[in-house]
Amino acid sequence: MKLGVISLGCDKATVDSERLVGQLVGHGAVVTPNLPQADVILVNTCGFIDAAKQESIDAMLSAASLKAQGNFRAVVAVGCLVERYKKELQEEIPEVDLFLGFSTCITWCRRSPSAG
Repeated sequence: MKLGVISLGCDKATVDSERLVGQLVGHGAVVTPNLPQADVILVNTCGFIDAAKQESIDAMLSAASLKAQGNFRAVVAVGCLVERYKKELQEEIPEVDLFLGFSTCITWCRRSPSAG
């Protein structure tokens, strides 16, 4: 699986993204900087201030737009915005395939026998 990553927000979010990507790479994922070539785009969101929330929403919609063009299989959103507003995001942005709180995502990666 080719993984595209969009990491938004603070330094903690960057560390969280690196940790999650490391888990996925350990299960066979290959990171690509070219989002249209990815099989899955992972958007690590930020929910701290309004501008960061909007940037996260815009990133999810942008990734969903690429998916609608048939470029890849899934958009997955994680991070603190998802932790805080998961239900609302699921209702408002159905184009995103999966919303996971970061702690849930790490647990899922550890249980997954293969990410590919």
